[in-house]
Amino acid sequence: MDKVLSLYESYIRGELGLSEATLSTYLYQVRKFLVFLSGRNTSYTDFSVDDFEAFLAYTVDELRQKENTTVISINALRSFMKFLRVEGIRKDNPLENVSTPKLGQRIPKVVSHQEVMKMLHALSEDSLDALRDKCLLLFIYGSGLRSSEVMNLSYDMINFESQFLKIRGKGSKERQVPVSDEQIRVLNLYTAKMKELMSEGKIPEYKGALIFVNPKTGKVFTRQYLFLHIKSLIKKVGIVRNVSAHTLRHAFATELLDNGADLKSIQELLGHSSMTTTEIYTHVAKSRMHKIYEKTHPRS
Repeated sequence: MDKVLSLYESYIRGELGLSEATLSTYLYQVRKFLVFLSGRNTSYTDFSVDDFEAFLAYTVDELRQKENTTVISINALRSFMKFLRVEGIRKDNPLENVSTPKLGQRIPKVVSHQEVMKMLHALSEDSLDALRDKCLLLFIYGSGLRSSEVMNLSYDMINFESQFLKIRGKGSKERQVPVSDEQIRVLNLYTAKMKELMSEGKIPEYKGALIFVNPKTGKVFTRQYLFLHIKSLIKKVGIVRNVSAHTLRHAFATELLDNGADLKSIQELLGHSSMTTTEIYTHVAKSRMHKIYEKTHPRS
């Protein structure tokens, strides 16, 4: 860690022309991010946008980081990502579609159940695209899957009889996740629609096992496509906030906690290697509880 931070410091001194105060802040934010990544059994060489969003949630919800500090943190990590690419350490850029929030706007912590229902109800069950999108939302929000997990979801991972998913998550760790009747129902409709259109010659024949593919090319969704697609869906239903696959996964966990699930069960369902990561959701729940209390109790 110290070696890459030393190289990064040399880079920003030479390229960005920052003041000593800003330079120190950037180094502090990047170091904090690297420590967070180590707790998730990953590093700067392979972290994903999910890890980045989890870090932001952690700093805002648990560390009570202020909005202006969050903006600085995002800018620091963007410059760190640019450094990694310049040095040839990474070729991809998981922060490519991350926008910097304007000051005065809170970073959304969780999307509500009502907002998810609004998104689902806006999708008809007549077209292949709408069925696919409904399926995507149901598997992320209904089973708490990571974006990488939903993109690699295949039919052989689902036990339709017991209604469980077998997911291979980070570090190739397997976990069992239940699926609902509604998820199975919409998946069956989506699969039937695909077969119907293939038999009519309207889309190319697809014989692969992956569930979520581009019907015109048969290629799996990219993380960038999924990010932009969810962003497009929420815009259509008038939700003026950033909602990502990670936000929906976050909502899955928060709903479980609000309805009485214990942290150990939530940890297992999410596939967290550390309970510390799961404990973030207790802070979200407490924060919401305080807001409800302050809004509704006459003595608050």
